[in-house]
Amino acid sequence: MPKQKLLAFLILINQVVSAQIYHFETGKILSGKPGQIIWNSGIYEGFSADYGSFITLENPGNSHSKELVLPLIRIKALQDDSLKEPVFLLHGGPGEKNLQSVLFFPQLLINHDVILMGYRGVEGSRVLDDTYYKDALFSDSLNLTNYQTVFTSAFVRTMHYYQQTGINVSNYSIEQVANDLEQIRQIENYDTISLLSFSFGTMIAQTYATKFSHRVKTNVQIGVRAPNDFIINNQTFKKQLVKFCAYHDSLKGLSKGASKLDLDWMLEQVLGSQSDEVFHPIRFCLFFYSQFYTLENGMILIDAAQTYRNNKPKKLVDLYTSFYKFYPNMLLGDLLLKKQNGYIYSYRHKPADAIDSLILIVNNWYTPYNTLFNQSKDFLVQNSLIETITIYGAMDVATPLSKLQENTTCTRFYIIPDCGHLDFFYSKKKEVNKLIDSFFN
Repeated sequence: MPKQKLLAFLILINQVVSAQIYHFETGKILSGKPGQIIWNSGIYEGFSADYGSFITLENPGNSHSKELVLPLIRIKALQDDSLKEPVFLLHGGPGEKNLQSVLFFPQLLINHDVILMGYRGVEGSRVLDDTYYKDALFSDSLNLTNYQTVFTSAFVRTMHYYQQTGINVSNYSIEQVANDLEQIRQIENYDTISLLSFSFGTMIAQTYATKFSHRVKTNVQIGVRAPNDFIINNQTFKKQLVKFCAYHDSLKGLSKGASKLDLDWMLEQVLGSQSDEVFHPIRFCLFFYSQFYTLENGMILIDAAQTYRNNKPKKLVDLYTSFYKFYPNMLLGDLLLKKQNGYIYSYRHKPADAIDSLILIVNNWYTPYNTLFNQSKDFLVQNSLIETITIYGAMDVATPLSKLQENTTCTRFYIIPDCGHLDFFYSKKKEVNKLIDSFFN
């Protein structure tokens, strides 16, 4: 075979092979190219749905960038003749999959298609699941004096690793997730869309609304991260703890402030003993903070604090052990979407008490930082042009009300009492259902 024909043949074969796309749902090899969505019909939660493979590029601005395939699910509206704009669901995390049913409210299907889009780096053909950062949390050398250095080192090692493997980490960011959403809107020719988001997903929703405000009809945010609200304020957290403790005391018939004393004593004991063989101080702080994501878990922890103070540690030990037995798998997407430039929260003043120390540790693990999202003026101006609705939990430790009121551009604002960050979908789901129904139907 002449060299020219051989070269042409090899190029053709390469194009065919590179265009084969693995469909995440059916397992079939499909042909496609960037800028396409390949759909297959199916069933989701008992409703008619389309399962799609969205073919894009890691860097959509560079035609030579690697292909990336993201999963899609489009749950079809029940009546075509009443079809309105589609509703995109943006779940929390980051580092958790978006293809889950927590935000799926079936009544949305009365007038809307409902769409779930896989988050890049977390779902699809390229999952970035490096464990350096999580390994640092469970390192034997981690302690109260070196954790900032350890976490920073883990971030740097992660960045070096992906640089060596040819992955441009700047292509895995909140902005790129918002761009994926916009590309899907364009491919499907939707004039406008609505957004229903939770927690970290509200950051994606606000980013999209800032960049493409004329394409958003309604922006409903649950447990919202307000613009510029990155640092968990220790005073605000203390106020939320007081609420939890007051609720617990009223249920148990205890004197006012009794439970708060138990919690303070427990924290001081754990954080004052770095050699404790049961509770690692750093990991204990993350466990403690996470327990207050729901009202029920907060009450259970307060009960455990009481027994711990009475020299009966088993209940607290069991809670702590169980938490880390099922601790979420922190994917690299958690770092790339949430933190930029190895951002570590710096605390210039010596912590005044155990709660201050706890919040300092939590901020260095959980706190997001993103340059675009930090431009609060742009967010406030652009988001004020959109019908923005916020559902807030009065007991929510992750999205404090005071911060939200300072930064909000909401046209409608709802507070659910006795509701923590995850209670929207558990003990308070009936109330949230009613609100969602009023917003979209």
